[in-house]
Amino acid sequence: MVGQFLAKNNGRSNAYTSMSNTNYYFNVATPALTGALERFAAFFHSPLFAPSCTSRELNAVDSEHKKNHQADLWRIFQVTKHLSRDGHVWRKFGSGSRESLLKAAKDLKAKGQLDKTDVAPRSNGLTLSPVPSRLPSPSPSLASDSSELEEDGGSVGRETRRRLVEWWTKEYCASRMRLCVIGKGTYPCFCHSSCSHCCIQDSLDQLAKFVSALFSPILNRGQDPLPMIYDHPFGPQDKCVCFCLTIICQSSNTCIALVPCIHSDNHVFSFPRHIVSLGVSTITLEIQTGTFHCSSGRP
Repeated sequence: MVGQFLAKNNGRSNAYTSMSNTNYYFNVATPALTGALERFAAFFHSPLFAPSCTSRELNAVDSEHKKNHQADLWRIFQVTKHLSRDGHVWRKFGSGSRESLLKAAKDLKAKGQLDKTDVAPRSNGLTLSPVPSRLPSPSPSLASDSSELEEDGGSVGRETRRRLVEWWTKEYCASRMRLCVIGKGTYPCFCHSSCSHCCIQDSLDQLAKFVSALFSPILNRGQDPLPMIYDHPFGPQDKCVCFCLTIICQSSNTCIALVPCIHSDNHVFSFPRHIVSLGVSTITLEIQTGTFHCSSGRP
C-alpha cells in the first residue's frame, strides 16, 4: 500500500543493506509528504509480518541472489569472504537465499521438532498502528502445515516467520536508528490529544514535532549501540595476498589484492578506504601494462 501511495504521488522507495546498517528511503511529491511519513513510520513500530508477505519476501531475496550469480562484483565479494579466517563473522554468506533463510526451520522439521498443528496466530503481539491505512493480516489454514507451497509456507514458513518476528522484537531498537527527513508542507499541530485537523504551514520546528510524534512509538529496547566488528577477518598469513579470478563480463582475468585496512566508519571525512582503493587501482594498472616492479627490500 505504501508503494501504491508513492506511485500515485510521483514518488518511489527502495532499501539496501551495507556491511553495518540497512537504509530505507523514499521520495514523494511535497503535498503527499505527511501521508508518506505516516505510512513509513508504521513500517518500524507496527509491521504486519503477514505470513503471505514473508513467503513472498523469501522469494524476492532468492531471486536477487540468483541474479547476482553472474555479477563479477558479487562473485569477488563472496571470494574475499571465503578466504577470511574460519569462525569469523565476515566469512558468513554475504547476501541470502531461500535455502539459507529456511535452513533453520527445515532442520527442526527434519528432527520432528515442528508442531504439525502449529498455526500462526491472528495477532503477532505487535502494537497496532495509529494510522488505520492497512488491511489485517490473513491467517493461514490448518491444512497448510505440511506444505511449503501454501501461501504461508506451511510449518517451515511459519517457523521462519516466528524467527523473523523474534529477531525484530529484539533488534529493532530506537537507539540504534537514525532518521533524516527533508521536506516542506503543512503538518498537524498536535495542540491537544484529539487534534487531527488543525494544520500549520511548513517550518522546521513543526516538521520536527510532526516527525517526532510519528516515530516515537518505535520502542527503545535498551540494546547496546550498533554492534561493530573490530576483529580483522584476515589472519597474518592471509594478509597482502593476491589471487586471480576469472571474470564473466570480460575475456581476461582480474587480480585481487587482500589489503588489510582498519575499521574506518569513524573516519568518514578522511575516507581512508578510498585512498587505499586508488592505490590498488594504480598497482592493478601497472600490473596490466607490465610496468609494475616488485622489491624484496624493506621501505
